[in-house]
Amino acid sequence: MINMKIFVILGLFVAYTQATSEPITVLDRIGQAQLACAQENGWDVNEMKELARKDVMPEDNDQFHDFIFCYWKKINAVDENGVINKLQMKIIVPHFITAKHPNVSENDATKLADQAVDECIGKTTTTAKSIGHSLVLFRNCFVQYVVDRQS
Repeated sequence: MINMKIFVILGLFVAYTQATSEPITVLDRIGQAQLACAQENGWDVNEMKELARKDVMPEDNDQFHDFIFCYWKKINAVDENGVINKLQMKIIVPHFITAKHPNVSENDATKLADQAVDECIGKTTTTAKSIGHSLVLFRNCFVQYVVDRQS
Protein backbone atom coordinates (compact mmCIF):
# COMPACT_ATOMS: atom_id res chain seq x y z
CA MET A 1 0.00 0.00 0.00
CA ILE A 2 2.84 2.40 0.84
CA ASN A 3 4.56 1.60 -2.45
CA MET A 4 1.37 2.44 -4.32
CA LYS A 5 1.08 5.82 -2.54
CA ILE A 6 4.70 6.60 -3.32
CA PHE A 7 4.13 5.61 -6.94
CA VAL A 8 1.06 7.89 -7.18
CA ILE A 9 2.88 10.79 -5.51
CA LEU A 10 5.89 10.31 -7.76
CA GLY A 11 3.61 10.19 -10.81
CA LEU A 12 1.89 13.43 -9.78
CA PHE A 13 5.27 15.08 -9.19
CA VAL A 14 6.51 14.07 -12.65
CA ALA A 15 3.27 15.31 -14.26
CA TYR A 16 3.52 18.62 -12.37
CA THR A 17 7.15 19.06 -13.37
CA GLN A 18 6.31 18.41 -17.04
CA ALA A 19 3.37 20.82 -16.94
CA THR A 20 5.36 23.62 -15.36
CA SER A 21 8.60 23.13 -17.27
CA GLU A 22 7.21 23.93 -20.72
CA PRO A 23 8.48 27.41 -21.52
CA ILE A 24 5.91 29.94 -22.56
CA THR A 25 7.04 31.95 -25.54
CA VAL A 26 6.79 35.70 -25.89
CA LEU A 27 4.22 35.25 -28.63
CA ASP A 28 2.18 32.92 -26.35
CA ARG A 29 2.24 35.56 -23.61
CA ILE A 30 1.01 38.16 -26.07
CA GLY A 31 -1.78 35.87 -27.26
CA GLN A 32 -2.88 35.25 -23.67
CA ALA A 33 -2.84 38.98 -22.91
CA GLN A 34 -4.83 39.74 -26.06
CA LEU A 35 -7.44 37.13 -25.17
CA ALA A 36 -7.74 38.45 -21.61
CA CYS A 37 -8.19 42.04 -22.80
CA ALA A 38 -10.79 41.08 -25.37
CA GLN A 39 -12.74 39.07 -22.80
CA GLU A 40 -12.49 41.75 -20.11
CA ASN A 41 -13.85 44.40 -22.47
CA GLY A 42 -16.32 42.40 -24.56
CA TRP A 43 -14.36 42.84 -27.76
CA ASP A 44 -14.21 40.30 -30.58
CA VAL A 45 -10.81 38.68 -29.97
CA ASN A 46 -10.48 37.47 -33.57
CA GLU A 47 -11.14 40.95 -34.95
CA MET A 48 -8.65 42.54 -32.54
CA LYS A 49 -5.96 39.93 -33.26
CA GLU A 50 -6.50 40.35 -37.00
CA LEU A 51 -5.95 44.10 -36.70
CA ALA A 52 -2.87 43.51 -34.52
CA ARG A 53 -1.34 41.22 -37.16
CA LYS A 54 -1.48 43.86 -39.89
CA ASP A 55 1.81 45.36 -41.02
CA VAL A 56 0.30 48.79 -40.48
CA MET A 57 -2.06 48.94 -37.54
CA PRO A 58 -5.14 51.17 -37.88
CA GLU A 59 -4.49 54.67 -36.61
CA ASP A 60 -8.18 55.65 -36.59
CA ASN A 61 -9.79 52.89 -34.48
CA ASP A 62 -10.23 53.99 -30.85
CA GLN A 63 -11.41 50.56 -29.69
CA PHE A 64 -8.30 48.98 -31.19
CA HIS A 65 -6.13 51.63 -29.51
CA ASP A 66 -7.68 50.67 -26.16
CA PHE A 67 -7.02 47.01 -26.96
CA ILE A 68 -3.33 47.68 -27.70
CA PHE A 69 -2.95 49.69 -24.50
CA CYS A 70 -4.63 46.93 -22.49
CA TYR A 71 -2.54 44.03 -23.72
CA TRP A 72 0.72 45.98 -23.78
CA LYS A 73 0.15 46.74 -20.09
CA LYS A 74 -0.40 43.03 -19.43
CA ILE A 75 2.93 42.13 -21.04
CA ASN A 76 4.72 44.99 -19.26
CA ALA A 77 5.54 46.77 -22.51
CA VAL A 78 3.96 49.97 -21.19
CA ASP A 79 2.94 51.29 -17.78
CA GLU A 80 -0.40 52.74 -16.67
CA ASN A 81 0.69 56.22 -17.80
CA GLY A 82 1.66 55.07 -21.28
CA VAL A 83 5.42 55.12 -20.70
CA ILE A 84 6.95 52.47 -22.94
CA ASN A 85 9.19 49.97 -21.17
CA LYS A 86 12.15 50.24 -23.50
CA LEU A 87 13.93 47.18 -22.09
CA GLN A 88 10.84 45.01 -22.44
CA MET A 89 10.27 46.22 -25.99
CA LYS A 90 13.84 45.29 -26.88
CA ILE A 91 13.03 41.77 -25.67
CA ILE A 92 9.66 41.51 -27.43
CA VAL A 93 10.38 43.13 -30.81
CA PRO A 94 13.04 40.61 -31.99
CA HIS A 95 10.42 37.84 -31.78
CA PHE A 96 8.19 39.76 -34.17
CA ILE A 97 11.10 40.42 -36.51
CA THR A 98 12.12 36.75 -36.74
CA ALA A 99 8.48 35.65 -37.11
CA LYS A 100 7.85 38.11 -39.95
CA HIS A 101 11.33 37.87 -41.52
CA PRO A 102 12.61 34.28 -41.09
CA ASN A 103 15.78 35.14 -43.02
CA VAL A 104 16.89 37.46 -40.18
CA SER A 105 19.00 35.77 -37.51
CA GLU A 106 18.14 36.15 -33.84
CA ASN A 107 21.30 38.19 -33.31
CA ASP A 108 20.48 40.54 -36.21
CA ALA A 109 16.85 40.78 -35.05
CA THR A 110 18.04 41.87 -31.59
CA LYS A 111 20.28 44.56 -33.07
CA LEU A 112 17.54 45.72 -35.42
CA ALA A 113 15.01 45.81 -32.57
CA ASP A 114 17.36 47.93 -30.45
CA GLN A 115 17.78 50.39 -33.30
CA ALA A 116 14.05 50.47 -34.17
CA VAL A 117 12.96 51.03 -30.56
CA ASP A 118 15.58 53.75 -30.06
CA GLU A 119 14.53 55.41 -33.33
CA CYS A 120 10.78 55.34 -32.69
CA ILE A 121 10.41 55.86 -28.95
CA GLY A 122 9.09 59.30 -28.12
CA LYS A 123 8.33 60.23 -31.72
CA THR A 124 4.59 59.72 -31.41
CA THR A 125 3.59 61.35 -28.15
CA THR A 126 3.02 64.83 -29.56
CA THR A 127 0.73 63.74 -32.41
CA ALA A 128 -1.25 61.00 -30.63
CA LYS A 129 -4.85 61.43 -29.48
CA SER A 130 -4.52 58.83 -26.69
CA ILE A 131 -2.03 56.47 -25.10
CA GLY A 132 -3.29 53.60 -27.27
CA HIS A 133 -3.00 55.75 -30.39
CA SER A 134 0.57 56.62 -29.40
CA LEU A 135 1.37 52.91 -29.03
CA VAL A 136 -0.06 52.15 -32.47
CA LEU A 137 2.03 54.95 -33.99
CA PHE A 138 5.11 53.62 -32.18
CA ARG A 139 4.47 50.09 -33.38
CA ASN A 140 3.88 51.26 -36.95
CA CYS A 141 7.12 53.23 -36.76
CA PHE A 142 9.27 50.29 -35.70
CA VAL A 143 7.63 47.98 -38.25
CA GLN A 144 8.40 50.51 -41.01
CA TYR A 145 11.95 50.87 -39.66
CA VAL A 146 12.48 47.11 -39.96
CA VAL A 147 10.84 46.89 -43.39
CA ASP A 148 13.03 49.73 -44.70
CA ARG A 149 16.15 47.84 -43.63
CA GLN A 150 15.02 44.55 -45.19
CA SER A 151 14.55 46.03 -48.66
